[in-house]
Amino acid sequence: MWVELYYRLFFGRYLFLGRALEKQPADQIMKSMIYLNQEDQTKDFMFFISCRGGGMLQGVAVYDVMQFVTGDVFTSGYGLNASMGAFLLHGGAFSKRVLSLNGRMMIHQPHMSPYDRRRHVESGSDAEFMSRLRTYILDTYISRTKQDPEIIESLLERDIFLEPEDAKAVCLIDEIGVEGMGLDFQNLSFFYGNHDDHEMDDHEMGNHDDHEMGNHESFDHGRVLGSRRVQPSSRFSSPQEEVLTPKELVLSK
Repeated sequence: MWVELYYRLFFGRYLFLGRALEKQPADQIMKSMIYLNQEDQTKDFMFFISCRGGGMLQGVAVYDVMQFVTGDVFTSGYGLNASMGAFLLHGGAFSKRVLSLNGRMMIHQPHMSPYDRRRHVESGSDAEFMSRLRTYILDTYISRTKQDPEIIESLLERDIFLEPEDAKAVCLIDEIGVEGMGLDFQNLSFFYGNHDDHEMDDHEMGNHDDHEMGNHESFDHGRVLGSRRVQPSSRFSSPQEEVLTPKELVLSK
């Protein structure tokens, strides 16, 4: 039964973002986290993310709520997580950030998206605020990855697509494709007698692609480093095969 599925996922603290991060899904995620945190401040969250981008304002707001709640937020990324999707994925609790084996991340210089432009910037204070948000996102990446600022700044200069191994190398995630990772479901038998059934309609469950995949620069594993050539990493490679270090990721610039 679909209603039972939604109840179990919500009260089991399983949250989902599978679309562009607009105001409506951002508000829903923030309200859910705050409500569940007030219900029990000792329990963790499981946040599944497949987000191709969205508004910078909404992304920073959701990230701040993730840091506000007292329970750890497990983040698990699937498909392409780009721009604000990558920012939220990397914003989970340390050692609890996972990207699926077939997933990718795209990071770039923070900038205003169409979702931030629905209202014209009318004053210098608005432009100054957006500039401060861009600096905040950059500083957050530097602080959480523990990388040299020059490395992160160089990676963010253009659209960079990262395979799971490379995202882990720069500490944007902690694990790759952990099977069965999650939290125990709660016993919801007490809940069913007190709430009317309802289902989410197609509009609420809508899924948009917002990040236009144009002529972006793909992350090139097979670049020349000094006198040697690093071959693309294989998802089925042995642990002995070579993996690029964070500094090697930016040597081609």
